[in-house]
Amino acid sequence: MESYTQSDVDVDAKQWARFVDVADPGAVLKKECIAPLTKVSGYWGNEKVRHYQWASKGAKYCKVLGTAASRNPGWGEASIKLNQILLKRITGGHSLRISANPLDLIDLKYLKTWQNQDKLEKKGSKGFTLRYQPISNSDLPAGYTLDQYGLIVSRE
Repeated sequence: MESYTQSDVDVDAKQWARFVDVADPGAVLKKECIAPLTKVSGYWGNEKVRHYQWASKGAKYCKVLGTAASRNPGWGEASIKLNQILLKRITGGHSLRISANPLDLIDLKYLKTWQNQDKLEKKGSKGFTLRYQPISNSDLPAGYTLDQYGLIVSRE
């Protein structure tokens, strides 16, 4: 049986307190998400972690999100890249779900690999190239808009 010191308990309590501050109230808290979401909130802000309800996602999603944020620490740059990724998905016939969070795990995996302001190139039979270029509402297909943080979302 493992024994804990008061110091261990204090450290755990501080981590949970920080996580609860970041998490959306009522969200299922996943221990594996504490470190990645804390990292994301440090780069992109607590308000985005709450708004996009990332605390309700699984451990794998949280870990990939944390890595993507650490490789793209500025929200302005990250949102430009994410919008290009989302627009590619939409124009490829895969609509976004109606949700505050439009990002799928694959979107975050692409963001994780896109680490500069150059284009993103994926090789292979289903390859594609995305340019680093901001998107405005006038660039979006019908039924989509930019949310308060600048990401493409489905109109409700």
